[in-house]
Amino acid sequence: MNKKFYCLFIVLMFILFGCSKDQSFDSFFQSKMNEMEGKGKYSLIQKMENENNALAVFTTEDNKKIYIAYMEKIDRKWEWRKTRGTEWETPQKWSVMDTAPYIYSGAISDPSISKVLVGNDEAEIIEVKGNNRFWYFTGKTMDEKVTTIKVDGSEEILNEFEFS
Repeated sequence: MNKKFYCLFIVLMFILFGCSKDQSFDSFFQSKMNEMEGKGKYSLIQKMENENNALAVFTTEDNKKIYIAYMEKIDRKWEWRKTRGTEWETPQKWSVMDTAPYIYSGAISDPSISKVLVGNDEAEIIEVKGNNRFWYFTGKTMDEKVTTIKVDGSEEILNEFEFS
């Protein structure tokens, strides 16, 4: 009887572990945001997700700051790895996260900027509200030149940055 019980127990454990679902990114993100509810509400602007990692761009309720967060899925569970935030009207032009993946990002409130280049690659620009836009780029190195291209075709190399 004991032998049958242990065999049944082991089979049931294998079935339970085999049937456990991966944690969804949406439920993970919402749970983390609810944990931070005391610090203010947030609005998810955009998410980029694949099976192993994700980026989320979100703002504070008052829209004074915008954030980009990087998450990784490890053992079927999402883990929040790093976050970078910036204000719209700041002299700080851009930043890059100091560990791989190197995520370059910055706020744009100048409507004349049409593109942002990191090295020779075009960054993703997200329309947020009014003239406020946010750009990001995921790179393999953290020493790339950042350039803005204006509507009139003029270029400006942005030298101001901070590591986060």
